[in-house]
Amino acid sequence: VEVRSTGSRVDAHDSEISVVRATPVGFDMDSRIQLDSWNSGSYLEVGETPQGGLVYYAENATYSAESDYVELYSDGDQRFYAPNASSGSRVTLNTLSARVSPERNSMRVRVPESVNATNTEFVVEPASVVGDSWTAEYVAGTDGQWYAIVDGSDNEL
Repeated sequence: VEVRSTGSRVDAHDSEISVVRATPVGFDMDSRIQLDSWNSGSYLEVGETPQGGLVYYAENATYSAESDYVELYSDGDQRFYAPNASSGSRVTLNTLSARVSPERNSMRVRVPESVNATNTEFVVEPASVVGDSWTAEYVAGTDGQWYAIVDGSDNEL
């Protein structure tokens, strides 16, 4: 028996990818992919998924993923960039337990490699316009637990 499938969640731009391990339909994103052809202008656009706008990030990369980021657009589009990746690199795409969206224009969200496995921590950076408003929603909260958005000096925003 031969089974073939076409993935519809990830659109590779200026690149080619292979899915090493696909995420089952209805589950949180957890796909292992190989970047068969990749260069500095390449990115992945993630389509509509059951997570409804949760921010995507990479983990278990075969390259230094510290510079990876997702560019978020006010229309809900997300583009995943991996500037340190090269053809042949492998990475697992996952979702943060957070929705982050710019009020207008675009913004960047970066998840430091050192905290991927243990914390929902991310860094917000401007993209096309500095100073635009944005919102963040943490979707995995626990009653009685304190959560905060802080700046680089750990001051609450």
